[in-house]
Amino acid sequence: MEKTTQRSEVLKYLKEHETMTSKQAYDLFGAERLAAIIHWYRKHGHLIESIDCSGKNRYDETTNFTKYKYIEFNGKDNTIMMQKMRGEK
Repeated sequence: MEKTTQRSEVLKYLKEHETMTSKQAYDLFGAERLAAIIHWYRKHGHLIESIDCSGKNRYDETTNFTKYKYIEFNGKDNTIMMQKMRGEK
């Protein structure tokens, strides 16, 4: 049986719920560096979009954050999309 890690839990959550923020990753899995996890998955071929968002913090001040969205493609479309992301023709 494969060991459950924060990294694997994040990917599973993204696939099931499509999006995730750093706060969600910390609250759900104790993952403090979601950007590093996302970077690792992108490096290994997963398509994950970064969405810039803004909202209010606990002091009612506007703050910016990133929401990550898992993008799922099948077969040939995935290959074409990965080539575009890498700048290949």
